[in-house]
Amino acid sequence: MGAQKTTAMAQALAALNPHIQVQEYGTKLDGKNAQQIIRGYDVVLDGTDNFTTRFAVNAACLSAQTPLVSGALGRFDGQLAAFKMDRPTNKESACYRCFVPYAPPDAQTCAAVGVMGALAGIIGSMMAMETIKIITGAGQPLYGKLYLYDGLNGEARTINLAKDPNCPACGS
Repeated sequence: MGAQKTTAMAQALAALNPHIQVQEYGTKLDGKNAQQIIRGYDVVLDGTDNFTTRFAVNAACLSAQTPLVSGALGRFDGQLAAFKMDRPTNKESACYRCFVPYAPPDAQTCAAVGVMGALAGIIGSMMAMETIKIITGAGQPLYGKLYLYDGLNGEARTINLAKDPNCPACGS
C-alpha cells in the first residue's frame, strides 16, 4: 500500500522546491475541524469530490473570511470558480452554497464516473492561476463567476453566479 495522499503530495512539493514549508494534515476534513485547519491561510483551494466536504470548506472560508478557489471534474468536463469571502465589505458576492445550496441526490464521485487524467492537470493549473491572481492582486479573479470547460470539444464559457439571499451558508 502506498503513502497517504497528503504525505505523497508533501514529498512531491518538497522535491519540486526544497525551500517551501508544507503543513500536512493527515486527517479527513469535516465540519468539526475545517475552521481550525483553514484559519490563518491567505487562500484555500478545494478540489474535493464530495459535497459534505465542499460545504464544510465553504463554511470555514466564510467564517475566516478567506477566499476560496473551487475546482471540480467529471469525465471530460471541468469547472472552476473563485469566491470572495470577506462578507463585511463584499455583501453581494456569492459563496459556494449560493451556487450549490444542497447536495444533488444523484451526485456521483470522480471515482464513480471517472475522470480523464489530463483534465485534472488543466483544472488544477487553472486553480493555481486563480490563486496567484488572488495573492498578487494581478488581473481579475473569477469572483462571482463559474468557468465551464468541455474537454471533448475544447470549448469553454464563463457564467455569472448571483448571490442567493436565501443561501443556507451566507444568506440573510
